[in-house]
Amino acid sequence: MEALRNKTGMATARPELAELRRSGLEELPTSRANRLHLEAKLPSALPECGRGDEAAALLLMDLDGFRWCHDAFGHELGDRTVRMVAGPVRNTLRLRDTVGRRGGDQFMAIAGRIPDQRTAAKMAEHVRVMVECSHLEVGSDRVATTISIGATLLNPDDTPQSWVRRADQLMFRSKRSGMNRVAVG
Repeated sequence: MEALRNKTGMATARPELAELRRSGLEELPTSRANRLHLEAKLPSALPECGRGDEAAALLLMDLDGFRWCHDAFGHELGDRTVRMVAGPVRNTLRLRDTVGRRGGDQFMAIAGRIPDQRTAAKMAEHVRVMVECSHLEVGSDRVATTISIGATLLNPDDTPQSWVRRADQLMFRSKRSGMNRVAVG
């Protein structure tokens, strides 16, 4: 049985999931937005930068040690692990945030109306902790994973590509720093 089921969160997310299914932008194993949908949403965040005192934040998240888990235990457990992580990632962030699977063991969130880097860091840290507390029951064993996150605010001179590149570099910084960390910049 997968941990952290949130029936209330699923009920409120049903209209979003239905729209993703209709448009072909749902990533089937996780029932989250796919990479195409995420990349299409990036340009719409650009106008938020410079609107008052708020900006948009981008969180790029990568499971720690996933390749080892996938290679050692196979595709089925790998897919279950990705689905297990998708729940707390989506349920920890706000309903208005765009959250999806970027591919493989990577997730992305675009969060609008973020007042400062400190708020983005708190949001990312909350996601990290919720994933760390999640687990799967596999027979008599508990399978758990952690996540490394790069979080960055949208700058006025950013393009979607430069924004993602910076978040990606920060995510790799968190991995090099020992994994299960958040790097913000």
